Amino acid sequence: MSDVVDRANDLVQQRMDDEMARRHRDADKPLVIHRVCVDCEQQIPAARLASIQSAKRCVECQVLFEEQEAIRGGHR
Repeated sequence: MSDVVDRANDLVQQRMDDEMARRHRDADKPLVIHRVCVDCEQQIPAARLASIQSAKRCVECQVLFEEQEAIRGGHR
């Protein structure tokens, strides 16, 4: 039984080590800033990008996206 537990602990530790290594690698990557909405392809306002640098959508498309996700998820 202890062999199974030891192997499980080793697997968990390996996954944690892999995740830490991935996060360390990703920390060196530059932040991608979308300047154009991925849905309507219009310019994302500078004020939105200033407050949410990772924004992929303009406010209107983001609201629509969240409403559609809520419907798909059964939240409405």
